Amino acid sequence: MRNNNNNNTVNLTSLESLVQRDKIITIIAIAILVASTFIYTVLGVGMNMSAIEMTPGLDKSLMSMPNMSTIKSMAMKPAIWNFNYSVLMFFMWWMMMITMMLPSAAPMILLYTALIRKTQKARNIFNVVSFFICGYLLAWAIFSVFATSIQSILELQGLMSPMMMEATNTYLSVGILIAAGVYQLSPLKTVCLEKCRQPASFLSDYKNTWVDSPLRIGLVHGFYCVGCCWFLMGLLFFGGIMNLYWIVGLIIFVAVEKLHEKGAIFGKILGCCAILLGLAFLFHS
Repeated sequence: MRNNNNNNTVNLTSLESLVQRDKIITIIAIAILVASTFIYTVLGVGMNMSAIEMTPGLDKSLMSMPNMSTIKSMAMKPAIWNFNYSVLMFFMWWMMMITMMLPSAAPMILLYTALIRKTQKARNIFNVVSFFICGYLLAWAIFSVFATSIQSILELQGLMSPMMMEATNTYLSVGILIAAGVYQLSPLKTVCLEKCRQPASFLSDYKNTWVDSPLRIGLVHGFYCVGCCWFLMGLLFFGGIMNLYWIVGLIIFVAVEKLHEKGAIFGKILGCCAILLGLAFLFHS
């Protein structure tokens, strides 16, 4: 009996050691992916301007130009959308979504990794987890197609600045703020947020598929995440799609909303603030 107990203890210790190793490797992989996409976003790869140059106060090079009419002409330059530019903007959106959303999805990914290890049904843990992450990122790729399409329509209609990538129409700005605020208070937002805030509950709802279909379960979780945050990402149309203040601010907000125990209440407070800000813009326009 004592030998059996010792063997069980050794097996348990070995399993815990493997789970801890998986956790460390997964965290490193997520950090590398987030850092890479953040650098991609900041540099504005393929764009005429970097995110730093599109963020007021971070770069003064434009203000040092001798002829300010040049700046105005750049700002008023009509949008030109072709296939290559559309693909470029899609990747800009997708890389930015990975940067903003993957950190808050880390608890779900880590729990999934640990559960896969404990089932001992997967021959290659990291292949399975990679498919899960790919499914999650695929959901945000689909959102990025939608966001790119909306951006092209707004720029071609003259409602957004092609240079600074922000709304130039007061009513559009008001609509974005109020819509985002109302959605924060909606039942659909609450349902999607709870799926993101409770990874164990989410995986238990799909206990028959999360081992055998990692891509599918990652996609499902990704869609819940999109449903939770898509109107928040819409605020980038108001503040500037590549404005680093807004990007970093939304990263922090999403993390607090999903990970903090009072995150749901915090999200509703922000929703009310967005509505009030939208009304203030409307009354002072």
